[in-house]
Amino acid sequence: MSFLKIKENEYLSTFYGFMYSFIIVGFFIVTKSFRDSLFLNNFTKSDLSYIYLFTPIISGLLVWITLLAVKKKTLFKKSLLTHLVICVISIILLNHLSPASIVIYYIFVEFHIGLIAIVFWDVLSESFNNRQAKRLFTIITSGGFLSALIVGSTLPILSKYFSQT
Repeated sequence: MSFLKIKENEYLSTFYGFMYSFIIVGFFIVTKSFRDSLFLNNFTKSDLSYIYLFTPIISGLLVWITLLAVKKKTLFKKSLLTHLVICVISIILLNHLSPASIVIYYIFVEFHIGLIAIVFWDVLSESFNNRQAKRLFTIITSGGFLSALIVGSTLPILSKYFSQT
């Protein structure tokens, strides 16, 4: 892959980063879209302005506290724990829908997007040195752009499908 300037010993870690970027950006788009529609179907547009005000404050504090709590964990444990806890909390909140859980889920989506983004860049910074990062991060982040194009273009199709069921 000389035109991409990927060396033979970098294939696996670059592919991992590309796929991680692809998956999390697609996940972010779907969860934010679902969160917004869930909120707007159960609350008014004026309630949205209040949640816009409180969400960054609460999620920012939660991310900061969480990062302090897992500071001494290894990167692998931090990543595994983050994804596992986010999955479990999302399942619990979405299986017990109430007005309170919808508001909590709305804020929780911002929290987990912030946390996963930090863990993602943490993993990449541990995987590559500065010279490799300068060459490979554009390839890795292009996975996110590709995901945004694919997932973003399928959202209208998905919304039609889910509105019929």
